[in-house]
Amino acid sequence: MYVDAFSPNYPFKGPFELEASLGSLEASSIIFWYSMYGQTMGSLALQTYSTNLGWVEHWSKSGDQGEDWQMAAVAIDSEDSSIVKFVVYTGWDYSSDVAIDDVNITLRSTPAPSVTASPSNTPSPTLTPSPAPTHAPTTILTSTSAQLQSALEESVAIQFRWALTSHCQVRLLYRTLQQLVSTGTLMKSMAEMRCAASLYLTQIFQFLI
Repeated sequence: MYVDAFSPNYPFKGPFELEASLGSLEASSIIFWYSMYGQTMGSLALQTYSTNLGWVEHWSKSGDQGEDWQMAAVAIDSEDSSIVKFVVYTGWDYSSDVAIDDVNITLRSTPAPSVTASPSNTPSPTLTPSPAPTHAPTTILTSTSAQLQSALEESVAIQFRWALTSHCQVRLLYRTLQQLVSTGTLMKSMAEMRCAASLYLTQIFQFLI
């Protein structure tokens, strides 16, 4: 952009504008070079347009800035800044030419839309099969006459109650008792047993007969 202040562009003529639209984007900062050399220099300003605030001025210079090109770095605070504009006014005489060059606009980053993750299908826990209960092995009565005699003397009531739970055991017990009866050993032992034990023996004999 170059504004020539020669006649008829003085005294105090303007505004001379350079405007650019960023569409849906917004400026966050602007860097540019400018020349404002002259004893009767006017002014240069940088503005952006905000929907809520209108035109907002972010930077301005006036008067002679020397014969060298100067760099300006301007931060744009307005969130709504989709239009950028440079504005020049000349001074009271023709020695107020203004030029700008190498304009770089940094755009404001737009946050990416949030994506809601769909719930993942959580697999159902795998059920571990419970082992089937293991039954204790069945104990088969194989007592000899001497072992049965000792068992009768210690706890005849408990031993005979346990023996009656199996038909096979009862038959084996019956054969054993027959041997004891035939030798007279059982009768001798019964005479020495408690009354409770004798009662259980009597019940067994009734069942066997």
